[in-house]
Amino acid sequence: MQNFILIKFSFIWSIILILFIHSINTKNIKYSKQNKKEKESFTDNYYAIFINNTLSTSLPKTTKNNYNKREEIQKEFVNSLINEIHSLIVENVNTYDNPNKIEEMIEKDKLRKRENHQIDSNIAFHLSSINNRSVIGAYLSNDLINIIKNYQGVYDVLPNRHFEYASHSNSNSNFNYNFNFNSNSKSNSYYNKNEIIKETKWKNLAIKSNTDNHLSIISQGKYNESIIEVYDNNYYYPSSGGENIDIFIFDSSFAFDYYEFTNNENRITKCISILSTNEINPPQSEKRCHSMFSKEHGSIVADIAAGDKHGVAPNANVYGFVLEDEATFFSVIKELEILKNDHGSLFRKNKAVINFSFGSFFKENEYTSEIEYLYDLIQQLNDKGAIFVVCAQNNSQPINNKKEKEILYPCYFDNVICVGATDNLTYDSYYNNEIIDKHPYQLTDYSNYGEGVNIYAPGFVTYEIMTQYYGLKNDTISGTSFATPIVTGVIATIMSENPNQNYNYKTMLTYLQEISLKNIVEGVEKNHSSNYFINNGKHVVYSKNKKYHGCGINAGNQKCQKNQCCTLDGLCSKNKKLCLN
Repeated sequence: MQNFILIKFSFIWSIILILFIHSINTKNIKYSKQNKKEKESFTDNYYAIFINNTLSTSLPKTTKNNYNKREEIQKEFVNSLINEIHSLIVENVNTYDNPNKIEEMIEKDKLRKRENHQIDSNIAFHLSSINNRSVIGAYLSNDLINIIKNYQGVYDVLPNRHFEYASHSNSNSNFNYNFNFNSNSKSNSYYNKNEIIKETKWKNLAIKSNTDNHLSIISQGKYNESIIEVYDNNYYYPSSGGENIDIFIFDSSFAFDYYEFTNNENRITKCISILSTNEINPPQSEKRCHSMFSKEHGSIVADIAAGDKHGVAPNANVYGFVLEDEATFFSVIKELEILKNDHGSLFRKNKAVINFSFGSFFKENEYTSEIEYLYDLIQQLNDKGAIFVVCAQNNSQPINNKKEKEILYPCYFDNVICVGATDNLTYDSYYNNEIIDKHPYQLTDYSNYGEGVNIYAPGFVTYEIMTQYYGLKNDTISGTSFATPIVTGVIATIMSENPNQNYNYKTMLTYLQEISLKNIVEGVEKNHSSNYFINNGKHVVYSKNKKYHGCGINAGNQKCQKNQCCTLDGLCSKNKKLCLN
């Protein structure tokens, strides 16, 4: 008890000292404003202030009570710093390039506090805390950045980074498909249900008939037009279909109030929150949520991950987190805080898959504090049983580009599954699902690649979404943004089919690569650590007209004549040296 009193006294004295130092800085800045030409190249904007909460580390970590006290002291320290930064801003409006804008923000804060009694403001606010570190967001001038960098506990101040969504192109073609959901149709008797269940060990089989190429290609082995006469455009998947698994998508907008998400007997589809600068706001409704300058990107991602017709895991729960107008560092870590601090009402251990269809290149040693913080925040959720799936972006370059000395994050993190994209559609296949590109496993001309990419998935997808203003829209689109939710959906189906298996990032990646198609991605060297094409566990390849020109698993498990054997390429040969056995 005495030790705690001493620590508490030490803490209070430190806070007093900080306030004293800050007050000196606040006064001095009024008389020492730099010439704009001498300033660093920073403009008035939102900045992330990184704090090391060292004042709390002196408490012993032996009991839960001490842990709670340590947390309390950390919060007090962070709140005192937020208040001091807020005061610094208010007293130094003249340091801003646009004083009128900051004055308007201050007035809005005053009005909001009178109406809602809120603590956080639009000009200084808490974003996130992990272990002994925190991040504060603030709207700063260049002069204030230099002052705050000298505050006790502050170890970096960085601009609010903007990530890029990885949408590549849009065909602008509108069309409709006729979908059949039938596991026992006589017209589909070219496949063998028992054979599929025996191979995959799924409890039961579900099939989407005559469906999108981005679905059909991931539920069969390597397609070879020389041995398969008619492409099989069915999507085969376990009937659990992601049931009781939570897909969390951090993106631009969501709409769950139309037929792609109305199969809610066995699942939940809803918006969780919308971030606006520093505030987490409730969505317009549980089924519809958009940012101010809404993009359709998030709605498409959700449809590919778990839409009833176009989705990989049509029975999975889907939760939408709307980032601010763009995917920024502020919005990502603020929204992740919701999951990190959730105690079971939303986040369930070993039931969560988190989709990030965004990323950005960082120059070497650029924004190191930001990268380290995001990595550690992701790791905390990994430790709670979440699996992160992120995109490799669309710059046609290595994600670790040593020539340009830049690295793509969060793709390059070693605690996420990073997804690149392959070609899978020709122009004709936009209209005919029985046509597949002759090189469906070719690395796309836009996808990033190389060390750090873990797996590849189809980069062209078909979707149907409910837009914010114009009703239903169906189209095709490409980008690693949409290869990513394909992998997210496959992970959800694996987890739902194996409910007693507690997967983590490492075990899931190992399993994905184990059931993937290996060394078939053209444009990626063989035996490279990333040469894996996503597969959901079904590898037998069927021909819709039952006609084959080969043998083995890639030709409907056809057998050769008695005097022949099946080669690795799926051809019958009399040369037994070329055969599998």
